[in-house]
Amino acid sequence: HNNGDKMKLSPFLIFAWLCLRTTTHATTARDSLRPGEMLNNSSILTSAQKKFSLKFATIEIPNTSLNTYLVIDRANTTGNVDWIGNRNDPLAYNSCALTLNHSGALIITRHNGDSIVLYSPAEATNRTIATLLDSGNFVLKEIDGNGSTKNVLWQSFDHPEFVLLPGMKLGVNKKSGMSWLVKASISRAKPASGSFTLEWEPREGQLVIKRQGQVYWASGLLRNKRFEHIPEEVQLMYEYNIVSNEEEESFSYTTPNGVSQWVLFHNGQLKDTTRGSEIARADTCYGYNTDGGCQRWEQPTCRKKSDQRDMKKSIRVHFAAAVASLVIVITSIGIFYIILRRRKSALKDNTTRTENKMLKLVALDRYAVSKHHCEVKKRSDSRVFSYASIIAMTNRFSVENKLGEGGFGLVYKGKLPTGEDVAIKRLSKGSRQGVIEFKNELNLISQLQHMNVIQILGCCIHGEERMLIYEYMANKSLDFFLFDRTRKMLLDWKRRFNIIEGIAQGLLYLHKYSRLKVVHRDLKASNILLDENMNPKISDFGTARIFSPQESEINTERIVGTYGYMSPEYVTRGIFSIKSDVYSFGVLILEIVSGGRTNSFYSGERQCNLIGHAWELWQQGKGLELVDPTIRDSCIEDQALRCIHVGLLCAEDNAVDRPTISDIINMLTSEYAPFPLPRRPAFYSRRMPNEECRCTKGSECYSVNGLSISNVVAR
Repeated sequence: HNNGDKMKLSPFLIFAWLCLRTTTHATTARDSLRPGEMLNNSSILTSAQKKFSLKFATIEIPNTSLNTYLVIDRANTTGNVDWIGNRNDPLAYNSCALTLNHSGALIITRHNGDSIVLYSPAEATNRTIATLLDSGNFVLKEIDGNGSTKNVLWQSFDHPEFVLLPGMKLGVNKKSGMSWLVKASISRAKPASGSFTLEWEPREGQLVIKRQGQVYWASGLLRNKRFEHIPEEVQLMYEYNIVSNEEEESFSYTTPNGVSQWVLFHNGQLKDTTRGSEIARADTCYGYNTDGGCQRWEQPTCRKKSDQRDMKKSIRVHFAAAVASLVIVITSIGIFYIILRRRKSALKDNTTRTENKMLKLVALDRYAVSKHHCEVKKRSDSRVFSYASIIAMTNRFSVENKLGEGGFGLVYKGKLPTGEDVAIKRLSKGSRQGVIEFKNELNLISQLQHMNVIQILGCCIHGEERMLIYEYMANKSLDFFLFDRTRKMLLDWKRRFNIIEGIAQGLLYLHKYSRLKVVHRDLKASNILLDENMNPKISDFGTARIFSPQESEINTERIVGTYGYMSPEYVTRGIFSIKSDVYSFGVLILEIVSGGRTNSFYSGERQCNLIGHAWELWQQGKGLELVDPTIRDSCIEDQALRCIHVGLLCAEDNAVDRPTISDIINMLTSEYAPFPLPRRPAFYSRRMPNEECRCTKGSECYSVNGLSISNVVAR
């Protein structure tokens, strides 16, 4: 690496990246990469009119090693970084290159370590070119024989970082499901992704700044081409472009000379650094003030006047108590230190014995299951992770890695040393999903292998900590999209039908073709996870049960599940079988078709669940009115009616009348399959509890993993 000039960052860019170090480039300026060409530390791409440059730059951060990043900045300026291609994965000093290979993939390679894939085509093509435009957009295009653009494959404007340039979009691409948002840096010293985001809310028609999902600031509505809570003088140079159609919901802006740079800082400030003007100050939003577009989310508590009367007396009392406490603490520290030294080694031995005991129980359960099916396996594909490796994978369970939470505890995103993303379920110490559920899920999923069933990669047991490591699902769960007014628009009819088919295939595997005959017992929208292509995977096997080949049903005193999805024979008599899952699947089909929850439908003054509502429409010959209005005009009517018909058959009152999963798949996929007429479904006229357990005398209610659970007394 040559000794390049240190370029101080613009004073407006207060990320404390003290300087960018770049090499002296002696090569002829170019604006494009062609198949087989690369950009390295000693080369640069410059846009046609020399407005922007693409290069590798080294950011010097105090007390750390030099980190190299692929950046787009303004040519012939110092420090105004507009885009970083690898902000969360810095490269080693002088050891990287950007390559457009002959298969059409755009990759950042490094000498020692995994490559960073910016784009990889589904089918290889060498008719590509990657060009840096004068807008600051780096575009990978597929071209035809005469060199004209055939298709845009990838562009940096679809992946904004902490800067919004003129022409960049905020919002959502309905076709691909991609969200366009700007994400601030984690701190003044590091460019990695932080907690503040700048987003476009199409439903409200306003810009918002969020912190970890909580709206801190909102621009207000756009009136007379100006946002309500952005200073008028700041907006004089901007023209806003808002798009709302079948392809996208988006916001973008332009300026007369094209020179602008909206920067979202780590503390929530939004500035146009080219003018030094403030657009928004989310850093001054405290949750109770509403000035300047700040949003209220919590209220401060105020003292009463009477509380101040005895303040002086209270201070004297507390001071005396503090002195006494200090004496006690100093004495206790000495005693505690002695005890700690004696027990430290004993505690370590006890922790090891606890972990080994737990792993031994898991191993014994696996052996028993395998022996029961005459398929003894001496080892499992899942592995035991050390607690230290989990800490490293989740960055010490950082808030930025948190994916969600429930009654069981928290779920974090982690990264294996191989670079593969994983999801880590960390059971809370106070969770009622204890040893039995933990062992049950670990034993079951580790022996199941199907594209529509979640894959478990391993576990971690450390003292009282119990964690399960799963494959990472980029699109969260089905309910995240299905029951949200905005996100549900990403689920067109084709995707919904594919999800229904995928769940059916997963159930067919569990009921018939896996090594174990498994009844899930808690099939619902939140337990259907979606991968990056919206393919469904059945998850959460903590309450699942294994059936022997001879068993057709089991009677239990411990009823677990979620009301609205539980079959009548299970709720009333504790009897469950594969037909219990069929009932749940029927409810799930009707939810996917309608876009509504099972308990969210009303008929006059009487609460009517989804099954009852679907049955009434079916009887009146108005089945298509059940279809979600957002897809009603674009759905395939025959398929939609077939799904409703199947859903009602699955919800039959008597288990024996419900079809098997094999029959269901045949009816869904064949236009000529025979369909029996549905009978009046279960729970048609009964008032359904609203997602809570109504227990009888002598039974105990509690919640596990967000479920409604009841330990029912023996009959």
